[in-house]
Amino acid sequence: MSEDAAAESPRDGLMAHLAQLEAFVEKSAADGEEIPPEAAEMIVRLREIMHALDGLASSMGDATSEAP
Repeated sequence: MSEDAAAESPRDGLMAHLAQLEAFVEKSAADGEEIPPEAAEMIVRLREIMHALDGLASSMGDATSEAP
């Protein structure tokens, strides 16, 4: 495992997967290829996960700032 991979957070890894999947869908659409329905579903689910992680991180930050 490289140092870059070790330093990468799980959220960063999910963002990279999402970006790769979105690029695949864009390229497929631009090339006139059929986009697998699973790819669109995975994008939706990864975006939901990212949104949930952002909300969790935000709420944890808020709770930390309110601690005595």
